[in-house]
Amino acid sequence: MTFFFWSNIKPVIEILILAVVFYRILVFFRGTRAFQVLKGMTYLLIAFLLSQVLGLDILNWMLTKFF
Repeated sequence: MTFFFWSNIKPVIEILILAVVFYRILVFFRGTRAFQVLKGMTYLLIAFLLSQVLGLDILNWMLTKFF
């Protein structure tokens, strides 16, 4: 019974810990230039992933050269 309980609760605990850490990092950087850079890098990463998924070859090539 304890193994079954632990195997179900462990991923929930990990997700909660990661969410709290990610939130604290965002709060720490909010309002700074580093936050703007992080936001821009996130947009570029999303564009890169979408270009791969959608098969946009030229955009994918350009973003590959950037990264």
